[in-house]
Amino acid sequence: MGPYTDILRQNSDQKSLKAVPFENKPELTQSDAEVLASAIVDSDYGENHILYKEGTKLSPALFLVRSGQVSVTNSSGLNKAVTQGGYFGNGTLGGDISLSFIAKRTFVAKEKCKVGVLKGGDISSVLHLARCDTLDLQGITKHKILGEGTFGQV
Repeated sequence: MGPYTDILRQNSDQKSLKAVPFENKPELTQSDAEVLASAIVDSDYGENHILYKEGTKLSPALFLVRSGQVSVTNSSGLNKAVTQGGYFGNGTLGGDISLSFIAKRTFVAKEKCKVGVLKGGDISSVLHLARCDTLDLQGITKHKILGEGTFGQV
């Protein structure tokens, strides 16, 4: 792809990411969307490739379907399809997304498809989701004053 199509893809990814509900982050800022969009890595999958299977241990990630179709099933009888422009995996992004989780659904490429993958660690580093929840301000101790300015001591 050329530079023009890369810019179009980046803008499209930013819009898609702004539509995804991230837990603890009601709305993405433009700068967060730009950084996250640049971290998306495209992967090609063949027909009947299992992206992940119900009951297996996986790392959190967000998947954006670029082309093709991915089927979503589970043992409770769920049977849906995610097509171009759709996404899945956002349910894995709640809480501490640096940890692994057990898949609740099976995702299979029903035809040859291209999927953009945004890893949970990348999301966490940009949105600071895990760090905000675990930071204990009561445990911070002041060792020495570094300096003093207009707005107080540092």
